[in-house]
Amino acid sequence: MVRLRIGSIPVNENFDPLAGNWTPCKEPKPWVSTWLIAVPLSLLLAVSFAVMLFRLTPIDLQGLTFYKLLLLYTGLVITHEAIHAIMQPDRGTSALTTLGFWPSHLVFYAHYDGERSRANFLFGLVSPFLLLSVVPMLLAIAFQTNAWWVGALILGNAVASSVDLFGFFAVLLGTPKNSQVINNGWYTYWRLRS
Repeated sequence: MVRLRIGSIPVNENFDPLAGNWTPCKEPKPWVSTWLIAVPLSLLLAVSFAVMLFRLTPIDLQGLTFYKLLLLYTGLVITHEAIHAIMQPDRGTSALTTLGFWPSHLVFYAHYDGERSRANFLFGLVSPFLLLSVVPMLLAIAFQTNAWWVGALILGNAVASSVDLFGFFAVLLGTPKNSQVINNGWYTYWRLRS
């Protein structure tokens, strides 16, 4: 059964990178990736998606209230992390999956405590961005929707996806195609498939 956690991303104390021939991914320290990369990327995504929304759709902010926005974003966080979990090898149903919130870092996460293929890892990272920002954006443009909540969903998720997108490109560019990938806390490791 999936585990729920309040606190830091789980670290497997029994994980020994040397014993399993694991190579650390080349990634910056967590504070660098969060503050120097993810925050500017969030702003870039917010501006890019806002420009597309307001230029290509008739989005209308009438009816938008703080409480409606808060309710929408609560559902968005749950859905975003559930998509990450569903894309994991166990489909988010075993004790290898942890859904959590780290209050001191304001981070929600879906962690998988096992190895997975590079393709599964990458698809799992990018899926919430594709399903909750890119596809809704294309549909909003195609159907010319004016519902404020559609725009709020697209923008909120695009901003929330910045760390995922950074991780996607770090693993895409820093690991071989035929590798297995594992997370241990904030850090990612890879090894060639046997």
